[in-house]
Amino acid sequence: MIASNVDLEDFARNTAHHVFGLGLHERKVIIDDGEPVAVIMSAGEFERLEAERQDALDLALALTRMLADSGKRISLQDVLAEFGIDPSEL
Repeated sequence: MIASNVDLEDFARNTAHHVFGLGLHERKVIIDDGEPVAVIMSAGEFERLEAERQDALDLALALTRMLADSGKRISLQDVLAEFGIDPSEL
């Protein structure tokens, strides 16, 4: 992935040029006082990164649940009986 740096003051003066001049797969890193403060990227790239982030979170949650799983299960019939619910009423 190509990224190019843009000084914040230069970006403020030439916003349209920087935004509309973005290549399809190019990110712009906005620099203020020598430090990166923001990134501009295409909407497609943002959506792809968000999907990857969500996939990673889902995987972490699944792995955590697998590691913490005791294997004990409670049947639906036991739950219904515990709360005095007749299965035919469902």
